[in-house]
Amino acid sequence: MSHIRLVQFMRTTLVLGVIAGCKGSNSEVSGPPVAGVSATSGTGTPSAGIGASGTGAAGTQPAAGVQAVAGTGTAGVGTAGVGVVTGGSGAAAGMAGTTAGSGVAGMGSSGRGGSSAGGSGGSAGTATAGAGGGSGGAGGTGNGCPTMYTMAIQLVVDVSWSENTAISAGNGKVYTWTKTKFVESGSNITTETMTCGTMLPVLTLSPIAAALLGGSKTLPEIPDSAWDSSMQPKVMGTATRSGTMLTANPGPVLVGMTLANAATAPWPAATQIMTADHDGDGKPGVTAIPRQSGDFVAPPTSIGGAATDKIYVVSRVVATTSATVDGCPATQMGTADVSKFDNHVVGCHVKGGSECNSDQTMFVDTNSPVFTPKAGTGKFTAKMISDTATCADVRAMLPAPAQ
Repeated sequence: MSHIRLVQFMRTTLVLGVIAGCKGSNSEVSGPPVAGVSATSGTGTPSAGIGASGTGAAGTQPAAGVQAVAGTGTAGVGTAGVGVVTGGSGAAAGMAGTTAGSGVAGMGSSGRGGSSAGGSGGSAGTATAGAGGGSGGAGGTGNGCPTMYTMAIQLVVDVSWSENTAISAGNGKVYTWTKTKFVESGSNITTETMTCGTMLPVLTLSPIAAALLGGSKTLPEIPDSAWDSSMQPKVMGTATRSGTMLTANPGPVLVGMTLANAATAPWPAATQIMTADHDGDGKPGVTAIPRQSGDFVAPPTSIGGAATDKIYVVSRVVATTSATVDGCPATQMGTADVSKFDNHVVGCHVKGGSECNSDQTMFVDTNSPVFTPKAGTGKFTAKMISDTATCADVRAMLPAPAQ
C-alpha cells in the first residue's frame, strides 16, 4: 500500500511539472501590467531517464512611455530527477510617465522522469512620475498697452494763397512731420513734440517774374540736416482720451523763432520776430534752399535784381488732432484742425554775393506766399516708433510725396 501511494504521489508531481512548463512557454499578457508572482518551486525525487537541460529566455523590456508588457519565459527542461532552470525574468519598469509594468512568473517544464522547479517571478515594475509641464508665461498687465510711447506723425492740410508781385495765386498742400512722445496717466496725457520736417507746395511765378527770371516755378526747401539738428526745440502739450477718441493738442510748434503765448498771440511783423537758430548754422531762423533745376528759379531780391540762394525762414503751426483709437495706439489716422500756419522770411543770401540787406530781405518776405489753411481738410497719420528714433526715422516711416 505504501508503495502504491508513493507511485501515485510521484505521478501527481510529474503531471503538475508538465502543466507548469506548458504555461511558461512563450506566453504574453496584454493590458495593464501587474506585479509578477513567484511560482512555487517543484520538488521531486529523481527517477530514471535523462532530461535535457535548458534555459528560460529573458522577458522583453518595454519601450519608453509604453506600459510594460509581461516578461515571457521559455520552458526549461530539468535533468533526470532534478528541477529545471528558472524561467525568464519579468519586464523592467516603464520609463518616466508610464504606468508600472510587472512581469508574470516564467514557468519551467518538467524533466523526464523527474520534477522541475518553477521559474522565478518577474520583479514588479515601478511607476515613475511623468515630467511636469513647463511653467506658464507671465501675464500681461492692464490692457496690455504702453503708457509711454512715441509716435511718428505726418500732417497734411490744404492751403491757398493770394497773388503778389512775384507769384500767382494758387492752392496746394503743406506737409509737416513731427515726433511726439506720449505719457498717459488715466485719461490725462502729456506730450512732447519736435518738428522733423516741412514741405511747402510748388509756387507758380507771376507772368512778370517768369519773364524776368526765365522760369515758371519756385520752391524753397528746408534740407533734412536742418531738422536733424540737436538745436530743434521740443514743445510740451496735452492730450485727452474719451472712450476710443484720442484728441491731442501738441501746443504751438515754432520753427526758427520764439514767441510768448504763441498759441493765441497775433502774428508779428518780420522785423518784430525774435529769431532762434534752430538748425545751428549760425543764421537767423532756419535756412531754406531754393530749388534751381528745370523750370525752378530762386526768388529775386528785387524786380530784375539778383537772385537768392538761401532764405532764412520762421514759422508757426497751431493744430489739434483727433482719432479713434480702438486698442493700443500703434497706428492712427484722423483729422487735424490747423488754426494757424504763419511764416516769414527774416533774412537771405544773394547768389554769388553776400547776406541780403534789410530792403532785399523785406522784398523777399513781402513777395512770399501767405498761406491760409482750408477748414476741414487737415488729416494726419501716426505710427508708433522707437523712443530713440531720429527725425530721419520719422521721415522714412512716413515718406513725402514727389514734387
